[in-house]
Amino acid sequence: MASGVNFLFAFIPTVLGLTMFALIANGTISSEVLVQNGTRYALPVLAVNTMPALIVGLLFAAIISATMSSADSDMLGAGCIFSVDLYKVYMRPKASDKEIMNVTKITMITVGAIAMIIALTNTRSLIQILVISFTLRAAGTFFPYVVGHYWEKASPLGAFLSIILGSIMTLVIEVYNGYIAGANKLVIFGFKEPIIPGLIVSLVVFVGISLLLPNKKNSLELSDEA
Repeated sequence: MASGVNFLFAFIPTVLGLTMFALIANGTISSEVLVQNGTRYALPVLAVNTMPALIVGLLFAAIISATMSSADSDMLGAGCIFSVDLYKVYMRPKASDKEIMNVTKITMITVGAIAMIIALTNTRSLIQILVISFTLRAAGTFFPYVVGHYWEKASPLGAFLSIILGSIMTLVIEVYNGYIAGANKLVIFGFKEPIIPGLIVSLVVFVGISLLLPNKKNSLELSDEA
């Protein structure tokens, strides 16, 4: 049900883009505005030219609120993953709740600072950075996450190496094609998009390692494996 709702959301930017195109085509909105500021300002231009000032203010406030909501969730997730799943399990098993909380706060501040630096210094659009981020998130983790729910022989080591190597493959192709290759982009396994080779590497590594070093407990809970 969630994927179906998200599928519908994907059409909203398309509808807004077609609306903007139609208004420019019939002369309601001047195309010079987009020429000067770029297409990334299509939504603000559309709102300012078609909506009352009060609604425009509420719209922009909603956009900022949604951005802040996503940002705090991402930082909290990063902090909890590092402090609970890594720091407490592998670094300090006897760490107190207060220590875990402090590590979480430090991680959140660090991740937020790094994200701000990337946003302020990037030479490309934030949309491109988002595309790379979502591609990385999908390429390495898709098969370990999905198959790990149903295959009892799936091993923690196979999942870990699958995530790492699948993500590395995707990142290398993305960086090379986007910043180095120019017109001579890499084509691996017959695909130009980096996510497909990343998924293939992730699947092969996950299945191969799990077959060689299977989960001995025959459990679907990867965390139960010693």
